[in-house]
Amino acid sequence: MAPHLFHPEFEGLDRMSIVKNDTDQLPEDLIDERAKTYTAMMKAGYLILAPISLGVVMMISLLMLGVGGFTSFFLGVLAGIFVYTFSKVFLVH
Repeated sequence: MAPHLFHPEFEGLDRMSIVKNDTDQLPEDLIDERAKTYTAMMKAGYLILAPISLGVVMMISLLMLGVGGFTSFFLGVLAGIFVYTFSKVFLVH
């Protein structure tokens, strides 16, 4: 037993587990609901937030470098389209 577990406050920690017994499991409908929520959040993040944020960052960076307004906007939109395509092909199935 590890020395830090000799303290009375930590007694029994070496016998603990995540699932205490068979009746402590989550209901199936709750698991399905959480899976749908997780999938929706990941799709929103990869397909909406990532392309928009990277496109805006690219546009602002190019503006700060003095490239020009139209070129910065055009390359920012292209970067957003590229990230959207990459996310759709490789990250979201």
